[in-house]
Amino acid sequence: MQIHQVRGQSMRDALERAREEYGEGAVVLTHRAGSGGAVTLALSTETPRSPEVLTRLQSAARDLLERRVPRADTQDVERSLRQCGATERLTQRICEAVAGRLQEGEHPLDLAGEELGVAFPVARSQRRVGTTTVMAFLGRAGVGKTTSIAKLAARLQAGGRVVLLATLDTHRVGAVEQMKAYGQHLGCPVLVLKGVAGLVRALSSDRRPAVVLLDTTGNLERDTRALDQIQEALDEAQLPTRMERYLVLAATTNLEAMDESADLAPADGCILTKLDETRVPAPVLEFVMRRKLPIAFLCDGPDVDAHLHRPKPECFADLMLRGRIS
Repeated sequence: MQIHQVRGQSMRDALERAREEYGEGAVVLTHRAGSGGAVTLALSTETPRSPEVLTRLQSAARDLLERRVPRADTQDVERSLRQCGATERLTQRICEAVAGRLQEGEHPLDLAGEELGVAFPVARSQRRVGTTTVMAFLGRAGVGKTTSIAKLAARLQAGGRVVLLATLDTHRVGAVEQMKAYGQHLGCPVLVLKGVAGLVRALSSDRRPAVVLLDTTGNLERDTRALDQIQEALDEAQLPTRMERYLVLAATTNLEAMDESADLAPADGCILTKLDETRVPAPVLEFVMRRKLPIAFLCDGPDVDAHLHRPKPECFADLMLRGRIS
C-alpha cells in the first residue's frame, strides 16, 4: 500500500483536501503539525486488512513524515511547476510525492512526470459496433470547436471510420463556409442543421455514418437546449445512436469563464485547445482536474493533420513541467 501526504493550512483544511484528492475511503495514518497551524497528513487509499497491517503502515507513515528531505532535491520540480502556472496546492502535492520517492533513485523531474502523468482525468473511448456516435462540441465562440472537429475527422478517417460533419452554426458569418471547406478538404459530407429532422433522416439511411461530428453556435444555453431536442428526436426514432457532449476549452481562457462554461454546458468530457498559445498551461489542466471533467483530446496548433493528441501521461508531464507538448 502506498502512503500519501496531504498538507493543509489546518487540520480541517488537510482533511478536506485528502477527501477531495483521494476520496471518502482514505484512511489517515498519522499527522504532523507545522508552523502557523499547518498540518501534514499521511494516509492510505486502502483500508488496512488487519491490525498488524495498520500498525506497520502507521510506523512507516511516521517515518515518512519525520524524514527531512532537503529542499534542493525538489527545487527543480517546484520551479518548473511554478513557471507553467501551477497552483501552490498542486506544486506542494507533487513536490511531497516526489520527496517521498527519492529513495527510488530516479531524477526528481522524472518522478514528478510520473506523478503528473496520472493526475488528470482521461476520457475513455466507448466505441460500439453498429452504433452511430454523435459527438457534439460545445464551447464559446473562438475556442477552436470547428478546427478541433476537422482534426478529429481527419484522425477518424485515417482509422477507417465513416464521418459526417454537421453544424448548428447557421447564422454566424462564414461558419457554414468554413465547415464546408473542411468537408471538401477531408472528403466528408457536411450537413447544415436548421432543425433535427435532417439529422434523423441522415441517421436513418442505409449508409449511415459511424461518427457524426456536430458543431454548435457558441451560445451555450441555446446549444444545450438544441442538443437536448436532438437527443429526444433520436430516442423517439429509436435509432442505434448515442450522443456524447464535449466541452471545448481554450488554454488562454480565464478560469472564471471556464467555470461559467462548465456550469452552462454539462459535458461527458472536454477538449483542450490553444495549448501552443500560452506559456502557462497548468491552469486549464487544474481546472478540469477540479471539475473532474475527463480530457478527450489536447490541441496545440492549427495543423489539421498533426496538432491533435490523445491525452497520455507524457503529454501531461510535458505541459506541466515544460509548458508544451514535445
